[in-house]
Amino acid sequence: MAEVAEIDALMRPYQGKVPGASVLVVRRGEQVLRRAYGQADLESDVPATPLTNYRLASLTKQFTAAAIALLVEARRLGFDDLAGRWLPELPASAGAIRLRHLLTHTSGLIDYEDLIPAGTEVALRDADVLGLLAAEPRLYFAPGTGFRYSNGAYALLALIVERAAGIDFASFLRERIFA
Repeated sequence: MAEVAEIDALMRPYQGKVPGASVLVVRRGEQVLRRAYGQADLESDVPATPLTNYRLASLTKQFTAAAIALLVEARRLGFDDLAGRWLPELPASAGAIRLRHLLTHTSGLIDYEDLIPAGTEVALRDADVLGLLAAEPRLYFAPGTGFRYSNGAYALLALIVERAAGIDFASFLRERIFA
């Protein structure tokens, strides 16, 4: 199929001993292409596969924010809800953090990546981020008084989506946004 050859050509920079990529093309509900290129792990020489779990990081923030907005629209939560309403594990220092602060990077949360114990080699899940932040009594600044980009805030928002919706984050995104 000519389209597959065109996609292979576009993906040429991802072939060989380079960081990889996985591609799925669906047209009218039919799978046209499902292929991986390059490496999932360069150090261990592990090739990427169509099932490789990539760390999407900031690419998911718009979907997390949309999920929160959908739950606000459905009156399951509010932008001015205190984060502690949904995440009672958070320390007292986080008591004034509202969902809008998490969404707008104005929560003052400490960067969880600075809290990861030395020698940790496994990827952290959102619940792990909550655990790290729950044990941290400090904030960078009082919520709403400053700005600092926060990956941790979005990990917390994903957990809030799960708790407010009653289903896991991936299922919520699949059902309410992607499907």
